[in-house]
This record gives sequence, structure tokens and C-alpha cells, in this order.
Amino acid sequence: MAVSVVTIPLTFNKPPLSMNDRMHYMKRARIVRQIREEVTVRLRAKRVAKPAKHVTVEFHYRPRDNRTRDPLNLAPTQKACVDAIGPGTPARVRGRKVAPPVPGYGLVPGDDPRYLQDTVPTIHPANKNPACWLRLIITYPEEDQ
Repeated sequence: MAVSVVTIPLTFNKPPLSMNDRMHYMKRARIVRQIREEVTVRLRAKRVAKPAKHVTVEFHYRPRDNRTRDPLNLAPTQKACVDAIGPGTPARVRGRKVAPPVPGYGLVPGDDPRYLQDTVPTIHPANKNPACWLRLIITYPEEDQ
């Protein structure tokens, strides 16, 4: 089996969503959509081959200061990133309204454990240059010979 490791830098310096957030559901949905669109665009830009047999997703965060942080509070941001790796959904009609399409790269057919695994987010030591990035460990199916 061929294994590939891909690192995807993200534009935000700190995770935009946290388990401690209390925000309006529409604002949260807008942020989730932005995260999913960014991950999808970055995967396209890297020209990551698809389909994959299995993907392990690692979310990394390097904060600006050394305050104590709980890695599990970063789970909502990581989940939006993981959802972008799977297939999106096309636009659909709901009554009189049209629901917009949900972005997704389609690297794996679904986000269940058969195809995708995510780890606990990693928080690195502080640095003057905060950053967030994804590290994907992609396993491709064997080629028929």
C-alpha cells in the first residue's frame, strides 16, 4: 500500500471554533462553511490524489503564548476540517428554498472509521508566530497488476 503524508497550512492563527464558544447557530454555521471551503481549496491546490483507502487527520495548533489550553476544546475546528475531507453535498431544494451545496473534497467516500480517523488535536509550544495546520496520513489502495 502506498502511504503519503500531506501538510496543509491553514490561514487562521488560532482555531475559530472552540467547545467553550457560545455563539448564534447561524454565525457558527458560517464559520464552519469557511473552514470547510478553505480545507477543500487547499487540498485542490496541493492536487491530492483521490480516492484514498484511509486517511488519518492530525490538527496542529501553535499558540502565541504559554497559557494552559485543553486540546479537546479544539475539536469543533478539527471536525469542520475532517468533514471537508469527505464528500460534500450538492444543492438541494427544501420546500421553496434552495439549500446551498456543502463543500467537500471527496478524498474518502465517508467520514466513518472505515475510511477516516482523527486524533486528539496537538498543541505545540508557544511561538511569536501562531499557526494552525493539518497533517494527513493518506493510505491509497494497491494498484491492480
